[in-house]
Amino acid sequence: MRDRGSNRRTTKAPWLAVGLWALAVAGMIGVMVRYDRSVDSTSRPAAMPAPAQAPPTLVRVYAHPRCPCTAATITVLARLAALAGNDGSFEVLFFRPEDEPDRWAWTENWRAAGAIPGVSVRTDPGGRLAAAAGATTSGHALVSDSEGRVLYSGGLTDGRSDPGFGLSADAVLGCVRSGEACRSRPAFGCAIHDAPPASGASASADRSRGPG
Repeated sequence: MRDRGSNRRTTKAPWLAVGLWALAVAGMIGVMVRYDRSVDSTSRPAAMPAPAQAPPTLVRVYAHPRCPCTAATITVLARLAALAGNDGSFEVLFFRPEDEPDRWAWTENWRAAGAIPGVSVRTDPGGRLAAAAGATTSGHALVSDSEGRVLYSGGLTDGRSDPGFGLSADAVLGCVRSGEACRSRPAFGCAIHDAPPASGASASADRSRGPG
């Protein structure tokens, strides 16, 4: 009896080993198939970057910080910026002499323009940028599209020291909203290079207060 039991156990052992080997092979094959069918995340094509949004229409105003007529231009500019919203970006370049620091331009006109939401201000040393744009009158505006095409070149007001939202302002707003060229109108104001200086007391106060 002992011999027969021992024979049975001996006979079963090879089959048991074969069965375990077959299960192991099947498991390995399954792993290989799953691996072959899986997608390597490193081989996936990178997502295409979103196209850069073209900048909005730019309204750039060339001005003399001490020209009294320019206050009206800034008043109109504030309304234009509010009406245009995200359709346009706005910038005022204030003339200053080459040999003067930026604080020379820190006048009421500078502060009024800088207080308009969405409007940036900076100086134009020697009026070089104004000259390059062909702007000789304080308050001259240049409207250009995202490709640099000039859509409008002229004033924002319909008269010297006129703060009303008239034909000129309406034309500029139409350019900004449509991106199409419109008929230019004259600019009214002091000469950018020859504007009357601020009075002594006022000039000293303006220079001491700074841009804030």
